[in-house]
Amino acid sequence: MSGPMKNASSGMSDFYPSFLLPMTEWEESPGEGEPLIEERPSTDPIQLAWSYIRKARSVLLLSRTKEAQEWAMKALELFKAHQHTRGLVHVFLFLGILFLEQGALEKSLENTTLAIELAQNMKSPELEILGFHTVGQVLLKTGEVHEALQYFLQADKKIKEATSLQGSKVFYELETLLFINLGEAFIALGETDNGAEYFALAQEAATHLNNVTVEIRILKGLAIIQKRRGFRKEAMEMLERAIEEAQRYSLRLYLIELWLELGVIHIELNEYDRAIQIFTDVVTESEKNGLFPYVAEGYRNRSLAYEASLNFREALSDFKRFHETLEHISLEQSVSRRRDAEILFELEKAQREAEIFRLRNVELREHKDALERSNRQIQAVAEAGKAITSSLDIQEIARLVQENLKTLMEIEGFSLAMYEEAQEQLQFVFCVEKNEPQSLPPLSLDDSCHLLVWVVQHQQSIRIDDLEKSLAEGVSPLRYLEGVSARSVIGIPLTLGGTIIGTLSIHSQKRKAYSEEDVRLLESIGTFVAIAIQNSQHRQELLRLNEALRAEKEALEQLTRKVSRLANHDGLTGLPNRLLLAELLERAIQRSKRQKTLLAVLFMDLDNFKPINDTFGHQEGDRALVEVAHRIKGALRASDVIARVGGDEFVVLLMDMDNEEGARLVAEKIIKTLEHPLYIEGQLCQLGVSIGIALYPHDGGSGDELIRHADEAMYRIKRAGKNGYTFYSVR
Repeated sequence: MSGPMKNASSGMSDFYPSFLLPMTEWEESPGEGEPLIEERPSTDPIQLAWSYIRKARSVLLLSRTKEAQEWAMKALELFKAHQHTRGLVHVFLFLGILFLEQGALEKSLENTTLAIELAQNMKSPELEILGFHTVGQVLLKTGEVHEALQYFLQADKKIKEATSLQGSKVFYELETLLFINLGEAFIALGETDNGAEYFALAQEAATHLNNVTVEIRILKGLAIIQKRRGFRKEAMEMLERAIEEAQRYSLRLYLIELWLELGVIHIELNEYDRAIQIFTDVVTESEKNGLFPYVAEGYRNRSLAYEASLNFREALSDFKRFHETLEHISLEQSVSRRRDAEILFELEKAQREAEIFRLRNVELREHKDALERSNRQIQAVAEAGKAITSSLDIQEIARLVQENLKTLMEIEGFSLAMYEEAQEQLQFVFCVEKNEPQSLPPLSLDDSCHLLVWVVQHQQSIRIDDLEKSLAEGVSPLRYLEGVSARSVIGIPLTLGGTIIGTLSIHSQKRKAYSEEDVRLLESIGTFVAIAIQNSQHRQELLRLNEALRAEKEALEQLTRKVSRLANHDGLTGLPNRLLLAELLERAIQRSKRQKTLLAVLFMDLDNFKPINDTFGHQEGDRALVEVAHRIKGALRASDVIARVGGDEFVVLLMDMDNEEGARLVAEKIIKTLEHPLYIEGQLCQLGVSIGIALYPHDGGSGDELIRHADEAMYRIKRAGKNGYTFYSVR
């Protein structure tokens, strides 16, 4: 870049973590360390609304999402009240990115799409371009990279068509945004070289600007490119520069994204403690401000850092928190959809009640009765919706829908099918004909002449008044359920956020049994059914994830136990090794000190063992060592400890002794048990053992001292003729 960018806003300012937005009304650049925007009091409602949206953008960068939403809604109310379309576009674009950061993807797309429509109606090319960028960024963040590229290319086309913008500051800002977004998209596709080219173009275009957030996004993109090319040191330097700028202006959202990238590099450099600390900061900052997608990403990456550092317990714990956060995000979205549907019904109810009141005043009794009847239907639908969405069992959901519909309209048959995208088919989960359950095979979407397939393909409801007559006269080629006698039919798609979930249909043998009002009523209930089905699918997925987590936990626990045993036991004899012996000896000393008893350490070295290895080989020598360990263990009490500390060296700990006589008896017992020869390849082999004994507290106060003194005593026996024992301190 041509030089440091000192201003966090100028001209068309960037108050988002991912977007540039043009705002020429009453902007000013803050100094270092100051908040991005300070609200200016004004009596003009439009100016006040602009100050609210600027305040919302400012606090969003400080990660205060709840406060940001409150300011945005204040601005929305004022812009709506004064029909200020340009202001509404800004608010909807802002809400789009706010909901994206909170993980509410459907609300994010809904607001950004609305912003594009308003911008197109007011023929504002720069706002329309920004709308395309916003939708593209939402899709990019949800992993729909190719779809995101389509929106970025539409933005590119609009920029080229907007000749009135050429050479202006707005043009350079839009062009810079385009190059950054295209660079990020190609990086997401794994096309590093293409991404590098677009970021180079972004750097060149940014020379016309003076914006710190542009610099941060470019530094972040270039750092990712350097990391992928293997230049981690250069990548870290770029990220640290970006972090310094983000901290200087308190850009908390940018800071979280930069921390995530920096932490990954520390993992790749095996700097696990630093990575864990960074991801802990990500989790803390994100949880504090309700940024649950970042919370989930923090837990996931910290789990990888713990796993790489062999801390499997913490790795598993963070992996569970990662899935719990995803579950929370999914649950929040489901609850939000249900709440939105209930609010919609309450609004419709309120509107109809208001209309009823008006009709009462003018004594239009006929219309009043019809509206009251319709209001009762809406109330019944709302109550049915609450019952439906409280269940997670698909069969129970379908049964509740059928029972509630029977109280509202003529129904002789009912079907509920779920769309299976992988198989391109509809799977019937519930079908009833005259109160008798029916079993229907899956319906392929290749059958374009089937009524329910038409509903899925067009995502539209359909009503047929006389199916038999329509087929006979060739008016409609659509067929209905095989083996079902029906004349009047309604079929509706079950959708959420534009995604097909399944279909719902009702039928009757009467002609013209249904009206368009019945279609709308069925669509209203269908909203609740779609939410309930998705909740059920989420529950099944969560059950699957929990089972996978349980299996992974068991595997990790088994691995931990195995690693612990390998680290603390001799691989040949299964006895404690020198490492575990040191720990057991320290415990035994503390026990002896508390209970004021003697502790004996017996250091043993086998006599005449080397000839066995030389004559019969190491394999037979290993078998001999296993047999010796078995014999020595048989001469001890259950509370005593035996460890292998070398090739043919063993150490025994005798605890809770009143005097040295107990150690003497055990030593004699071990010598006696080894007097019996070993049979190796049909030959008798005689072994002996030299034993040195040190007593606590007489011969030493630490484990190392006792082992050393017992070893010295053992060598005295070796020099004296072997196959015997002696105490370190002769009494």
